Amino acid sequence: WVRENLDKSSDSLKVFFVRRNPESSDRKADIVFTGKAFKAVVTLSQRHPTLAVADSLVSFTDDGGQVALAVDTNIDFEASALPADWLSASIKDNTLQIRAMPNEGMDARKGRVVITNDFYGLSDTIAVTQSAKDVFSLSQKQFQFDPYGGSCQIKVLANVPYSYSVEEGCGWIRESAKPLCFDVDRNTSGGPRVGHIIFTDGKSATEVTVSQDAAYLRLSESELEFDTAGGSAGISVESNVKYIVGLPGCFWLKVSEVGGR
Repeated sequence: WVRENLDKSSDSLKVFFVRRNPESSDRKADIVFTGKAFKAVVTLSQRHPTLAVADSLVSFTDDGGQVALAVDTNIDFEASALPADWLSASIKDNTLQIRAMPNEGMDARKGRVVITNDFYGLSDTIAVTQSAKDVFSLSQKQFQFDPYGGSCQIKVLANVPYSYSVEEGCGWIRESAKPLCFDVDRNTSGGPRVGHIIFTDGKSATEVTVSQDAAYLRLSESELEFDTAGGSAGISVESNVKYIVGLPGCFWLKVSEVGGR
């Protein structure tokens, strides 16, 4: 791997050519000059090719950013990053620059940066991870029910752990057998009512408001008076519940039409 360059050597100057070291270890060679009364030795040392990065893992937050890694090398090398849509790599003075774009998705992601020298067949890989932005949102934060009650379903979009519970004292709001589905009982309290379902993601609480109307029945008249000839009269009814009209013991009265619920 050491040979004299005869084209450039002369009696007063000896020029030698040293080939690249393809081995995985350092190597040495002696050039021996001999004469009738002397012997001189010149020792040549050559390092083996090196290409390595001390850090095999780099982590980024969801905001992204850039890190610089020192590369232990004595050879030229190239760098590539995958996936290239959010990860990139560049080289400056044997320093590897790795840049990650902000992660706008809900999931953490992984990538890798590979440094290579094809001539010597050397490479090293840096694993890259990036966390996702914490996401917690609800499909709906307000529900309105009539006095009959009903059910509602809340859809949660989250990549963080969360818990939920019905506000204390709101037994009329009950979770059904299906997760995140809630049943609202009939309102027999005599007045409107409001309750909350509270979601907690470990950092903050979010309330879902459940409102329910009270049952009401309003009549335009509370008393009707007829003369001896009889006749007919109308009563306007405003109600948010179903009702029936009864005439207990009043065979002389007849209801001809009922409107409303």
